[in-house]
Amino acid sequence: MNSTMSPNYIPKVSVIVPVYNTERYVERAIISLMEQTLDDVQFIIIDDGSKDNSLNIIKQVIARYPARQGQVTLISRENRGVAATRAQGMELATGDYVIHLDSDDWAELNWLEALYTKAIEDNADVVVCNFYSVLKKKQLLFTQTIPEDNLECVRMLLTGNISNMNWDKMVRRGLFEEHKIQFHVGYNMGEDFLITFLVLFNSKIITHVDSGLYFYNKSNDSSLTSYYSEDSFSSLLTITALLEDYLQNTPELHSLRNEINHFKLNTISLRIIHSAGHPHDIEMAFSLYPELNKLIYTSEFKMLKVMYFLKKSKLLYLAKYILAARVFKIRVLTYMFK
Repeated sequence: MNSTMSPNYIPKVSVIVPVYNTERYVERAIISLMEQTLDDVQFIIIDDGSKDNSLNIIKQVIARYPARQGQVTLISRENRGVAATRAQGMELATGDYVIHLDSDDWAELNWLEALYTKAIEDNADVVVCNFYSVLKKKQLLFTQTIPEDNLECVRMLLTGNISNMNWDKMVRRGLFEEHKIQFHVGYNMGEDFLITFLVLFNSKIITHVDSGLYFYNKSNDSSLTSYYSEDSFSSLLTITALLEDYLQNTPELHSLRNEINHFKLNTISLRIIHSAGHPHDIEMAFSLYPELNKLIYTSEFKMLKVMYFLKKSKLLYLAKYILAARVFKIRVLTYMFK
């Protein structure tokens, strides 16, 4: 299904939707797009080699909205990974602004209109919204405080106080072209983080809509972000190296050093959490950035402090029991390392 838009036509917003095996959720996602209150939109939906019924469901939903069909570019091809899919979407995008939607998530019907209106009002490079984290039994609102200064936004990104996602940020498309910002094909874990870093770092005007407009579906156990393979961690390390390379020989590298170290410690922590308590894997986690081990006891990462204590005390065989105990950080460990 190809869009009937002229290739020279510039819609207000382009929405890029990568799809891979989300037949349980994709109907809700596409309906939330087709019913957006903003009319002038380009929808780029790319089925990345799904082996389930996702593509047929998408076609059926689009057929219900004849007024939208001319705005939709629907592509189905072999699997190339989410980064390559987002990159292809960016090549096809012609809108003044661009944003992404993941096919197991959904958005409020005024998601695009609220963000675009704010972008025009403030002449913004980036507009950020709040979002809901959807768990199996509840929804949690994630409220983001967005400083006006772009470097402060980068600090908050590195420390986890601004999300690394692309779906809560509407970005002026020209920013990608002016600063040659591209998705790194082949790195399917952390690619959102690097793009968000580059976008915030190079933006002059960053603004915020203080409303929860997007629903991040964390109840999908098969999503990429719920599973960390060895390749995933390798990608995270490479993405971090690319970030430091980008900042090389800039004053910002020194200015952001504490926040970059925080991000690296978080990567070590994440690797340990997904180690299932195997001592060898935990030892490997601490070898990722050995120069940072001296900072662990002064950091805010309680679990990391405990695991490093076990490593130094040759007690890593206890790690699996501690990691299995969901309440470990509440009492005993807080007392040990307060």
